Amino acid sequence: MSTRNAGTATRVERPEAFHAAYVEAFNSGGVEPLLDLYEETGTLLDPTGQPVSGHAAIESALRQYQAVGEMTAETRWCIEAGDVALASASWQISGKDPRGEPVVVEGRSADLLRLQEDGRWLLVVDHPFGGQ
Repeated sequence: MSTRNAGTATRVERPEAFHAAYVEAFNSGGVEPLLDLYEETGTLLDPTGQPVSGHAAIESALRQYQAVGEMTAETRWCIEAGDVALASASWQISGKDPRGEPVVVEGRSADLLRLQEDGRWLLVVDHPFGGQ
């Protein structure tokens, strides 16, 4: 469960900047910076494609993604409508399996973001493979 507060969390104040902040948090080595980018009741599709909701379940899924390696991403598009935004990124996670063989996981995301009262944009729904 995330114990960081909004004062110390990564602040994404423009939805089009979200993916760059996400990559930085992903590659930080910890799961806390990533959790700070999700609403408490947010939903993420885990590596098996199953939706998981809430920080405890999201944390478990994020650890599985992070175990693969380092992430790169490029925003494909971002559409803002008031206090919500729909964005998509082409992303890749590269690393090595336990035998030392290269592993690459990649996709195109569909990400629903919502503007919070404190001015941050957070993920409501994160579908890593939804932008195919």
